[in-house]
Amino acid sequence: MIKDIFRDLSSNVRIPNESLKLIYKHKKEITACIDEYFIMNQAVISSQYIGSFGRNTAIYPENIRILTVIPEEMYWQLSLGIPKILEKIKTALMKKYSSCDYSDNGNGLNININGDISFEIVPGFVYDNGQYIYLCNGEWRKLNLKAERENFSMVNHNVNNNLVELCRMLKLWKNFLNIDISNILLDTFAYHFFCYQEKRYSFDTFDEMFVDFFDYLEHHCIREYVISLDGETVLQKKIDLSDVTFLSATIARTALSVAECGMVEEAIKDWKRIFGNSMFSS
Repeated sequence: MIKDIFRDLSSNVRIPNESLKLIYKHKKEITACIDEYFIMNQAVISSQYIGSFGRNTAIYPENIRILTVIPEEMYWQLSLGIPKILEKIKTALMKKYSSCDYSDNGNGLNININGDISFEIVPGFVYDNGQYIYLCNGEWRKLNLKAERENFSMVNHNVNNNLVELCRMLKLWKNFLNIDISNILLDTFAYHFFCYQEKRYSFDTFDEMFVDFFDYLEHHCIREYVISLDGETVLQKKIDLSDVTFLSATIARTALSVAECGMVEEAIKDWKRIFGNSMFSS
């Protein structure tokens, strides 16, 4: 049955509870380390999950992004340079995580805890209105995290959690076909798809959902810019997605057709051409 295929796929792309417990534990410890370090300089620190994990659409316990608010006075010291700020954060973490691997990719300080779980510590500042500026691709950008979360959660609630389901499975598609698209842009395409999609889906009709989504993406991926989840930020598409979306839409339509003819095993083979083998139970 098609619903069993997608129910299993949905279960398999979730981060295991054991990993989630470790993520929550390390996030608390990381925040405490940074908090203790900067409290010595009369600062009050807070942290938030951002990125895919913050939207509950991550499928691997890797590069969990934590937005860490750093002291306001450091905003006036930005001339010191981003490396200096990241070095201060690393100094704060070394007390607890001295044996971990650290690196800097321009978005924050990466810390690999044990080979299985890694974090990206993203420094930022908070305005009085609750909005942030944060480090992204080597520069400081505005982030309306409240609007992003509220908009995403509202649409996800309206479609019975299928926005989260779609985003997670699309990350399998992205990784398997090696598509150079950011997670925020991928989640944004899924968000806009459901904003204008009146149909409602269940595991019985997830194959139809992917046919409809790839058809939608095929027609909308030609845009150079997309408005992000907060309704303000403009995201730029870096590559042409036309060929891969056309191929995926064609395969999805074939899988839907053969399943309707009762050839479920053939349909599974087609879905594996989209998502790969790793997350399928059979």
